[in-house]
Amino acid sequence: MNTLVAFINASVSLITALLVVPTKIIEFIFNRYEDKYFIEIIRNIQDYDKK
Repeated sequence: MNTLVAFINASVSLITALLVVPTKIIEFIFNRYEDKYFIEIIRNIQDYDKK
């Protein structure tokens, strides 16, 4: 019985790790707000060039 509980616990931990870790890596690599920040930088450069 203890072996079954340990196996289930390990399986759930493995599945959770396989689902959560790639999601966090993707969130870190591909910033949601990258386009917004890029547009803001270009706008600031254009404003500076107008002066």
